[in-house]
Amino acid sequence: MRVFEKFADAWLSCLGDVWTHGSDVTDDGVFLRERLNVSLSARTCDRRDFVAAGADERRIDLMLRKYTSLEPVEPYETSYGRLFRRHMDVNQIDWLIGRLRAKTHTKSATIGFHAPGSDALSCISLMDCKIRDGALSLTAVYRSQNILASQPGNVCALRDFQQEIAHAVAAGVGALTLHILSAHIYQHDWDATQELIGARQRSGMNVL
Repeated sequence: MRVFEKFADAWLSCLGDVWTHGSDVTDDGVFLRERLNVSLSARTCDRRDFVAAGADERRIDLMLRKYTSLEPVEPYETSYGRLFRRHMDVNQIDWLIGRLRAKTHTKSATIGFHAPGSDALSCISLMDCKIRDGALSLTAVYRSQNILASQPGNVCALRDFQQEIAHAVAAGVGALTLHILSAHIYQHDWDATQELIGARQRSGMNVL
């Protein structure tokens, strides 16, 4: 897995990878291009870098609200803020902080977001934190992720959690890594994807 300096560059690479090497599939009547089991990682994450790279700033704002609000944010039916802060009556961020404070190098500072037997599955499935060499790394597993529209905001929200946890345990902020089981681009975003990739290529930048 390639580790990027900026997550905005990792996003563009992921977008190019799905567009170039993905397969066209149908899910509940919706067409999308999908690449399975995609991993990407970066050392830094800055919202301004995503915007400069072509991400939709309004969509980033929407994702940030989705991850912080304890009530569902339209058009979504699930509150990710609740999954992180009140999942089954557990504040999972506080739980992670307590786990890391109790044992700095624990291998089990890991939280999940799915309820057994439930048909409602959040796109994010698991988040794990590790402190190594004085820095807190964060890894998230997504069962599904909309790469063009949602990944930048997802990553910015995760970075906020990472910084909060790192500050609480007096650690530096390390790499942020995603493992995406279904990385996809919806058909209605194909033109925008081609335009973004084409613009980057015309400027001499490699998106793969």
